[in-house]
Amino acid sequence: MNPSSQGWISKLKAHSGLFFGKAKEWNNHELYFHLLQTGFVYGTNVSCVNSDIETELTYSQEELAKLNLVYALIQMYQSKYDDGEAISQIIDFYTQITSTSKSKSNHLFSSKNKSADLEKIIQNRVEPKGGLLQKNFSKLITNAMLFIDVLCFEVWLEEPTKLKQFAVQLEGNIINLVYLAIQEKTELGKFEELIMELLQSSLRYEKKNQNEMLAFDEIEFEPFKSYSIKKYIVDLICMAIYSDEIIEVIESEFVYRLAQKINLEKTEVDASIVELQSFVKNNKSKIVYFNYKNPLQNFYNRTQRNTLVLLKRNKKRLIQEIMESKELFYLLKESTYRNLTDVEKQKVKDQLFDIFKSIPSLAIFALPGGGILLPIIIRFIPQLLPSSFNENNKN
Repeated sequence: MNPSSQGWISKLKAHSGLFFGKAKEWNNHELYFHLLQTGFVYGTNVSCVNSDIETELTYSQEELAKLNLVYALIQMYQSKYDDGEAISQIIDFYTQITSTSKSKSNHLFSSKNKSADLEKIIQNRVEPKGGLLQKNFSKLITNAMLFIDVLCFEVWLEEPTKLKQFAVQLEGNIINLVYLAIQEKTELGKFEELIMELLQSSLRYEKKNQNEMLAFDEIEFEPFKSYSIKKYIVDLICMAIYSDEIIEVIESEFVYRLAQKINLEKTEVDASIVELQSFVKNNKSKIVYFNYKNPLQNFYNRTQRNTLVLLKRNKKRLIQEIMESKELFYLLKESTYRNLTDVEKQKVKDQLFDIFKSIPSLAIFALPGGGILLPIIIRFIPQLLPSSFNENNKN
């Protein structure tokens, strides 16, 4: 199952047991804990919350975010209903919160293929709009805010008419609290400015700027009723103030004051700090905000990982095409022990792009600008070809 290709939700539906009865007997408390372990709550997805999904593919963080978001929404629905209508209800929910008019919502989600409609919605929720470098950073915040969708869906299932008011209030208060938490830092750096800018650009329900931020005592804490909401806001604030890998006394005091305000036990805050520090320790290289100082290198590393994933997924077809192209195969072998001439490099580029055009999921490399990925592609192709590809060159 490939969450980056069409039909993945239908395949998920057919093979994982989702949409047919309860996939797992988790209550909302347990669901949140498992989502926290995957990194979904932190915006850095490192695993899938549904361990029953079997695959030979290596998923990217964005693909894992899609899987975790869909699973969380389904689990939330199936904790209340067992009628197999999860897809339709999730689409109706997103139609209400994303449309500005009835005609627009009907235009967006009027297909008879509900699974395909849901795939488009999830794609738009997980993948931010904007330039490549902007996407590289905004995914951190956009995807950390995805859990708000799950919380809003829970409210929508019980009282649909209260969704808009609840969503705007909850999201606005969370942004406000993160802003106040960041202001507690003794030294504000460029990252703190960046994280607030991205937070504001990631708002889905109502735009808000720093001039509209309220003082702590002015914030309305009415939406913070359920355990999941309380724990989520504490975890999100801990993540924001831990950007420098240090939680200062004044910062921790702010979190404990917030916990007291929303009636969350001090032990829960202690657990949040420990869980975050453990997650960062085990996954630091994958967390965007610890690499913000070198955006170009971070962008290159992400591109390199995604390119390798695509090549591996199309390994059999790619090897077959390369082996059948004798000149390309010869030039790739030559490149393993000498520098190709400019003419030879152009031939490699042209022939690789011709091959990519014949493989749909690799066609992106044949688009204008795909040439910048050529060094990455050539670097990994020898790893995909038979061992004799390099061993023969040793003679």
